[in-house]
Amino acid sequence: MSLFIGALAFPGAADQIDAAKIGTLAGSLMSAVVGFLLLRTASPVAGSPEDIEDASEIFGGDTPDD
Repeated sequence: MSLFIGALAFPGAADQIDAAKIGTLAGSLMSAVVGFLLLRTASPVAGSPEDIEDASEIFGGDTPDD
């Protein structure tokens, strides 16, 4: 959607449309890399016994592997 809006924002200016595309794609790639690194370095949150019990009710008794 951002690529489409970028193309609509600069009608007739191919160099600006290309710059908008590069900026959109670079921003998307950067946010994907930062998000991946953040999730890889974050420590998992321990679930409370109540959360585990609720999850087993919702998902049919499956329990997480510890």
